[in-house]
Amino acid sequence: MRVAELSKAQRVTDLDLPLRSLYLVAAPSTPEAVRREVIGQAEAGEPPSYDEIKDVVEEQKPEKQTKRALPTPAPAPEPPTPDEISSQMSDLFGQLDDPQARIDCVIDLFKQLSRHEQQECFLKLRQIAAGSA
Repeated sequence: MRVAELSKAQRVTDLDLPLRSLYLVAAPSTPEAVRREVIGQAEAGEPPSYDEIKDVVEEQKPEKQTKRALPTPAPAPEPPTPDEISSQMSDLFGQLDDPQARIDCVIDLFKQLSRHEQQECFLKLRQIAAGSA
């Protein structure tokens, strides 16, 4: 089909080229510059051989881009244990004198935690507030 489409634009069927050479010339992967060069040589009465055409096509093809491997994602850090969270919160509360600063600190900490971790922290906060921790 591609040879037929190529022959609509140019008289390639009248050229002294073997059919497999015509298939190679008409292939979509063949650069247009190679196509014009081969047809020009054949029209001049010096048709290149199939192997010559194949070599020129390989030389003129754009280099294939190698697929880049996707970077391996870094392993996710281990979530803190409830005891670590409790310790961090106690340390932070000891450093903050202003009640509003303590509230802001807890809110910021909660935003960084998963739902389960938030529940654990809430239980620890209740213990801290009750004075049992």
